[in-house]
Amino acid sequence: MKRREFITLLGGAAAAWPLAARAQQQSGKISRIGFLTRKTDASVSSQIDAFREGLRDLGWIEGRNISIEHRDAGGQFDRLRVLAAELVDLNVDVIVTVDTPQTQAAQQATRTIFIVIAVSADPVGAGLVGSLAHPGGNTTGLSLLAPETDEKTLELLKETLPRTKRVAIIFDPNNPGMMLRIKRLTAAAPKLAVQLQSISALRRIGSDRQRRP
Repeated sequence: MKRREFITLLGGAAAAWPLAARAQQQSGKISRIGFLTRKTDASVSSQIDAFREGLRDLGWIEGRNISIEHRDAGGQFDRLRVLAAELVDLNVDVIVTVDTPQTQAAQQATRTIFIVIAVSADPVGAGLVGSLAHPGGNTTGLSLLAPETDEKTLELLKETLPRTKRVAIIFDPNNPGMMLRIKRLTAAAPKLAVQLQSISALRRIGSDRQRRP
């Protein structure tokens, strides 16, 4: 996702923040934002920078009326719950998540603190919200509608390269959002006379490690 797109997404999500947090901004009290990530690489670092920039554009200045508590799991899924609970213990005003696993961890940690999903492949299919129109609960945010767009991408690939018979996709089995996408693609492939080969990224990493001297 491009930097500008991420800013736009976060700007739209921020508009849904609780009235209590906005009241704190008007009263001069510093609001605390929890930011939960699974792994900080170059792409995520860029997104965090864009997040801060988008907040500044909306009048939320770090150190003046907001503070950001960033917690990163370092790629370890089992740490997400611990870090989410830590943010809850800090009594943050809102928790921002990127992707399905982080959101699930935040939901398990709290049903009262507001959760904003910056990006999710399919929040409805993953059971994060009731519907896009009426999320319900303490969670809202934005969807990439990835399963639908993935299926359309496969159709476009077949139209562009009609002789395509096999398509490989590398996926992360620990990400429920990605598993929903795989399910949708698997169902669409036979209709297009395409054989879908799903390759687990974790299995591939494990094989590479075994081959090392």
